[in-house]
Amino acid sequence: MAWFTLSNFRPILTTETDADSGATEELMSQLRENIECLLMLMFGTGVTGSATEDPPNDTTGVLTDSARSWDVDVHNGRTLVITSGLAAGFCYTIDDTTATTLVCTGDNLYADGVRSGDTYMIFHDIKNNADGHNHDGVNSAELQLAAGVSVPGIWSPATDNGSDNEYTHNSSSTWKTCLAGYVYIPTSAPNITFAARLHCDGTYYAQCRFTVGSATTTIQRGGLTYGWVTGTVDVSAETGWVAWSIDIKSNSNNAISYLAGFSSAYSPS
Repeated sequence: MAWFTLSNFRPILTTETDADSGATEELMSQLRENIECLLMLMFGTGVTGSATEDPPNDTTGVLTDSARSWDVDVHNGRTLVITSGLAAGFCYTIDDTTATTLVCTGDNLYADGVRSGDTYMIFHDIKNNADGHNHDGVNSAELQLAAGVSVPGIWSPATDNGSDNEYTHNSSSTWKTCLAGYVYIPTSAPNITFAARLHCDGTYYAQCRFTVGSATTTIQRGGLTYGWVTGTVDVSAETGWVAWSIDIKSNSNNAISYLAGFSSAYSPS
């Protein structure tokens, strides 16, 4: 049977493990195939391909697939597994990724039997990780968050107005930072929807600006009573931990704007 093929999976039959059966070639092959299938289900990235030239006969550990166009470093830390040819079953840690190559420094793929035309799969790290899954995209699939999940962030008031009712207030028409810190943006989150509880003196408007990395959007509310206003910021260009901040101002130097509440959640595109 072919190596690393999900359709190979099947339960081991009782008739294959009873006292009369023994360790047959079929049984041992099926055990291997089941382990391979479990690895694919638990650690597979879905990335497969073929070597398009023989690797160099040295320890630079370069596998070339000219059909690919990877982002630089995208597979770093993951595991390259050869799935056909003389080296089928060999696995290597990927130390560097270019558009068309996987670099496994210190390994001689040629000496192990890898040749042009051999197939491979890329797994999340199955060689080095020993401290569990943190869903960082290297040792396990990156965390996929559903719309409406609260945004994990680290923030603190930038100023303290001494009030239990407001985070801060601003009596100017110039932006004043109320909250600042960092927020984690997974690749699965194209937008963040946020809500701010605002009010402004007199007939003027309290304006709130929400900034995540290089993305920003502004909402506003007028009137003397507090109310919630929502907005959405496009964070599709941001990933990982990025700086964020919340600023407020009024649309007139004659009014005071107040921020008395804030929430945020991931939202679909």
